Amino acid sequence: MTLFRLECKTHCKTLLIWMIVVGILTLGLVSLFPAMKDMGLDQMKAMPKDMMKAFNLSDLGMLTTIKGYFGYEYQYVMLATGIFAAMLGTNALSREESEGTISYLFSQPISRIAIVGEKMLCNTVLYTLYWLVSMAIAYLVCLMFKETGASVSDLFDGFTQLTFAGWVMGLTFLSVGFLLSAFLSSNKSATSLSLGLVFLTFILGVVGK
Repeated sequence: MTLFRLECKTHCKTLLIWMIVVGILTLGLVSLFPAMKDMGLDQMKAMPKDMMKAFNLSDLGMLTTIKGYFGYEYQYVMLATGIFAAMLGTNALSREESEGTISYLFSQPISRIAIVGEKMLCNTVLYTLYWLVSMAIAYLVCLMFKETGASVSDLFDGFTQLTFAGWVMGLTFLSVGFLLSAFLSSNKSATSLSLGLVFLTFILGVVGK
């Protein structure tokens, strides 16, 4: 498991940065809830219906509760999470090729299957750790800004279901990115592909509505 530990150490700084950035993003989005609940709905009603539908705002009533509001804002958190997961996956193998360290790995007493397996395991652990910390921050922020009388247990149940679905989605981006990394030889192309993959999926989701 030497490669596993090395991979974890390599991505430690990047992981910390992403958790901080997404935590700040979540805090910024959720902190708008009180203002949105009190005065934002009237302004939104003036928007064209097609535009509201495209941004998943057809049911404005859901924005009056922290549970519904976070369910809407969560798509932007997941956009960032998808980018992180895809970049983690696409750089897994392409980074070794780009930095010229792949020959060193192959010279070690470890099979290619073990190399791929340990890298995938490391990426899965890192992504899951990122998800756990980010979602814990998100839940605490929701508790801070929840409306008076909101049920904590009801919020937790809805939050758990929503974020678990998000974890699966991110894991899908991670897996697809990892598969594609076997065909990439540059970190730059891996980053571009990651961004393209996530934004294309997001745009198709909006257009599909």
